[in-house]
Amino acid sequence: MRDYLLLLQDPIHLAIISRITKEENTTLELAELLGHTQDEMKKRMQSLHHAGLVIRWPKLSSHTQSGICTWSYRTPRALIQNILQECSYIENCPDVSKETESIARKTREQIQEHLGQQTSSLAIMGGEGDGMVFELAFRSLAVGREDKEGMKGIEKNRDIIIPGSYRGVTRISKPHAIITRIFPCWYIEDCNSSGGTYINNLMLKPETRHLICDQDIIILGSGPHAVRLRAHIENGENCDIGDLGSLPIHAVGRV
Repeated sequence: MRDYLLLLQDPIHLAIISRITKEENTTLELAELLGHTQDEMKKRMQSLHHAGLVIRWPKLSSHTQSGICTWSYRTPRALIQNILQECSYIENCPDVSKETESIARKTREQIQEHLGQQTSSLAIMGGEGDGMVFELAFRSLAVGREDKEGMKGIEKNRDIIIPGSYRGVTRISKPHAIITRIFPCWYIEDCNSSGGTYINNLMLKPETRHLICDQDIIILGSGPHAVRLRAHIENGENCDIGDLGSLPIHAVGRV
């Protein structure tokens, strides 16, 4: 774990990740963009690939006349959100050494400084989907279990679709919960699900919006087939109770 965190403290590596998060690039393209030799860039990309921070596949280079095959790189899905969540977890874990905690904190600060604010997200903890990250990229998102027969009208790239093995979660065709943005905060509302919705082990009242805070643990359903989600709420979207003013916390329904 510590090795890949140290790699991310290098501003050049962060510049590479920032670039290939937006679009795939070859080693030669990255070398030209960032002002480094191709050999140096190859070594850096090998280190990032070995650490699991980039993925690659063969591509016909447009820079050659002879049809030489080269590697093209991009980042895994939601890489930065996953790393920021892991850094936050390490910083708050009482069992890690002070050295590891310091490395995690410096890495998080470097990422936030060089890559800017990231999207708030939810990450599955445990079970088949362990590590899956869902970005909160829309004002309103339905949350529910995969339903192969009832996906009509469901926006797969927008709504939060939990893998089918989490049978304690209501099917997406009749959502378990709704997540809503009321600027600048995020809320979750249980849609009268059979298994209930919990934040930090406290059961929520159905059809009532409840504030989501950074590092909250959201549980959908009960028993062994429930799903646990850790919230990563960015600073600009993270509300304290005193910040809510007259926001309609108890308003019912989708916005």
